[in-house]
Amino acid sequence: LHAIGAEVYAGFLFVNLAEPEARRALLEQLRDGIESITNFERYRLDELRVGVRIVYEVAANWKNRLIARLNLLVPARSRRVTPGGFGMSGLSRPRPR
Repeated sequence: LHAIGAEVYAGFLFVNLAEPEARRALLEQLRDGIESITNFERYRLDELRVGVRIVYEVAANWKNRLIARLNLLVPARSRRVTPGGFGMSGLSRPRPR
């Protein structure tokens, strides 16, 4: 296993996969740029709580739903080049023009 950097900010876990000598401190990274994440401190993200949790059962094969969602992320030209898409169930066949 490789060592990774991990820090917590406002209740969120940030993982840094950069090499140890290339890692910068989390707050330094968050404050870089025009829109700094630290501008959101007024929203007190670390105090957020779950308001509602809804769980429901769906009579479907979750793997097919996942593959269908992933295929939406694949550019159309990639689907034309590889008609099998991810190689499962033909969900990513190109649409006729």
